[in-house]
Amino acid sequence: MESGFFSFVWRYSKRDQMIILLLTVISFPLVYLSLEIPKIIINEAISGTDFPKDIAGFLVDQIPYLLLLCGLYLLLVVAINAIKWAMNVQIGMTGERMLRRLRYMLFERVMRFRIQRFRSSKPGEVIQSILGEIEPLGGFIGEVLATPCFQGGLLVVYVSFIFVQDWILGLAAIALYPIQAWIIPILQRKIVRLNKERAANTRKLADTIGESVNVINEIHTNATPRWHMAQVAGRLYENTAIRLQLFRRKFTIKFVNNFMNHLTPFFFYSAGGYLVIKGDLDFGSLVAVLAAYKDVAAPWKAVLNYVQRWADFNSRFVFVVENFSGDDVLPDHRIYQSEQDGPALSGALEYRSVEGGPGTGGLTASNVTIEPGRMVAVLGGNNGAREAFLKLAAGLSPPFRGVVTLGGLSLIDQTLPQIGRAIAYVGAEPGIVARSLKDNLLYGLFHESPDLANADIARTADMLREAKLTGNTTSNPEGDWIDYTQAGVDGPEALERRLMDLIEIVDHTDDVYATAMGMRLNPKIATEWTDEIMAARSSLHASAIDLGDIVEDWSQGRFNSSGSLLENLLYGLPTEGRDDHADYYDLPKVHAVLDGSDAVSLLEEIGFDIAKEFSELVDTLGDNSAVLDSLAGYDRGDVLSANDLIIATAGQTEIKLLDEDKVLMIKLAMRYVQGRDRLDVLDDARIQKVLECRTRARALTTNRDDFVSFEEERFSPARSIAGNIVHGKRRFDRRSAWKSLDKMIHAAIDKAGLMDDLIRLGLGRPIPSGNSLSASHRRRIGLVRGMIKQPEVLILDGIAAGDSDQDVRLRAAIRQDLPSTTIIYGALEEDATKGADLIVRISENGEAICAPPSIRGNG
Repeated sequence: MESGFFSFVWRYSKRDQMIILLLTVISFPLVYLSLEIPKIIINEAISGTDFPKDIAGFLVDQIPYLLLLCGLYLLLVVAINAIKWAMNVQIGMTGERMLRRLRYMLFERVMRFRIQRFRSSKPGEVIQSILGEIEPLGGFIGEVLATPCFQGGLLVVYVSFIFVQDWILGLAAIALYPIQAWIIPILQRKIVRLNKERAANTRKLADTIGESVNVINEIHTNATPRWHMAQVAGRLYENTAIRLQLFRRKFTIKFVNNFMNHLTPFFFYSAGGYLVIKGDLDFGSLVAVLAAYKDVAAPWKAVLNYVQRWADFNSRFVFVVENFSGDDVLPDHRIYQSEQDGPALSGALEYRSVEGGPGTGGLTASNVTIEPGRMVAVLGGNNGAREAFLKLAAGLSPPFRGVVTLGGLSLIDQTLPQIGRAIAYVGAEPGIVARSLKDNLLYGLFHESPDLANADIARTADMLREAKLTGNTTSNPEGDWIDYTQAGVDGPEALERRLMDLIEIVDHTDDVYATAMGMRLNPKIATEWTDEIMAARSSLHASAIDLGDIVEDWSQGRFNSSGSLLENLLYGLPTEGRDDHADYYDLPKVHAVLDGSDAVSLLEEIGFDIAKEFSELVDTLGDNSAVLDSLAGYDRGDVLSANDLIIATAGQTEIKLLDEDKVLMIKLAMRYVQGRDRLDVLDDARIQKVLECRTRARALTTNRDDFVSFEEERFSPARSIAGNIVHGKRRFDRRSAWKSLDKMIHAAIDKAGLMDDLIRLGLGRPIPSGNSLSASHRRRIGLVRGMIKQPEVLILDGIAAGDSDQDVRLRAAIRQDLPSTTIIYGALEEDATKGADLIVRISENGEAICAPPSIRGNG
């Protein structure tokens, strides 16, 4: 990668720079002619007397001659601004493509950092360097040659013309400002929207890059840097597409501005000249107006500004590139070389004269050999030596001295595709990517790198062209990356069966099932689930005689104390689901139904009483009390906002709320659940009013596709899978019986044959990046991820590490599923080594020694 800014720009954009330079040169004679034509108009067309004139064999009188020259002037203005438009778009796109190339090159360097580099590199700094620090370069790269050539050339043209003519035309004529003031804001609105879209996509790009940094262990052990680079390339393409629209609109505005600025001289030349010829206008007045020409200082100012910007951006480029260089950046073949290009990693794992170095608890392993297919427990080393020993086996860390080999090949010297296929490492907190649960489980198989050229989506043709122009990967970020051979299957269906089996083996089924039960379905696919869900509902209610003791059913004439006030008012829900019932008020159709059923004023009254209850709670406990964070259905912000409102209205004889305060009251009431919140805000009279409003609301929602009533035998997309099956509301005064209800639901689902479909649904649930999942859930994801690629060596650090029955069963299940794989796990205590073929004991001073299972020690 070039260390100098100009050498980088010239190497990758010289063709674009030459196009910009050519457009610049073409514009100069046109600019000069645009200065010359007005002089000819004044001296020959307006003041001249030698008429008619012979023009290309045609005799032209004075007025037609004037109009001909004015038309030529207008044509020149259009041509010059068209060239400027094309040149500016070319400058903008050149800069954007080079910025995309630079960002991709820097991200590729991140993929090649050795693991130890990330001990000193914070993700935020990496993101800021790739996104923030080089952002201004995009606007300057396209101007590297264009600005000095164009602005400097204009300066030469203007000065040359002045010297040739020996007079200065003066100030430019006043443009049509009212028209510009009307049309430019219309065009600017689109630019504002596009800027927001770009900012949102930039945040997504930052998340994608940050996610990759956070899961760098998984990238190295699963050989997926190319997949991550394709994801980033996809986000960069979105930025490029938005920027192209921005450039077109931005420079359309500039074109309109320039065009209108020159319309005034056109009218002065034509209409004013006509009036002078007719004797209706003083010639001197016209000349004074025509003397308004461009300020010659503008190009000079631009050249000086360019010099200053060059110094700034050149130093910025050098600084950023230096941050992504160094001896700890792996050579590019470590990522791109195919597994077939090197020997396969298999055989014995050996530690030869190994010293872990600083931060490894003094780890030393003089002569440790682990034969293939063994189950190995690593005991002791609680000061970090055990973790270091396991990471050395995974190739994640280089030894300070000595060498770790697999099949006689040093791990630290092998490519990531080789290591990723041979070794699986499951740490205490496996990284999660912001994709579906299924993608996270299959992450270790993302090796195939599908090409955009083979995709059947029309948009990919443009993505492929842009990728080639910017040196990005041509891999399709949304293609099929799965290496089915690595998983030992012949296609997607077999892979799905294998995945379902592994989920069962690692005892992850309940987590996926629970995930699916809490999901809401897209309204577009809800009808596909209706028959099965209705069958499960019927089975549940038919088999559970005492269900009424746990679930409060919906009845048209009865208030449901376990349902929200919104549900009681609507006696149903719209098809667009919301996590917070208060958010339904933002839907115009819900707002209309509440307004049409006369429920709005009732909600305001109830919400105000809830606010008073909250205010009393704050007054009693204080606004810093942890109790305010434990209120189900309401957060601290709701409580404090309600308290502020009550304080503000205290002492008012007639309370008048602002519109935003009314909305707050309505949303407080919509969330309210009598059986859960138990506030003194609903009496019999108000409950009767709620039922009366319900009757009017049902008249507005009956037989509508966008609302699902609680009495309909139809799947409601606004309710979870579990909510659709139960149909009623779980009683809050019978929480102790909810587990029994879950067992009944499970039985009903089994009877309806829904279990596999629900598991598939749960696998498709998007998972946000970060630590949103429990540690146990993350470890099981990591374990399935490692097992599904059938590695030569499976390393477990933080999972299946104890002597509990669950851990013992899990180790046995792994052994049975992968009978020929070398399995190495960190054991927490002596009893956890039972069943191991070999024990590696790490002493307090960090020395690792192999011992057969029959030998017991303190470790």
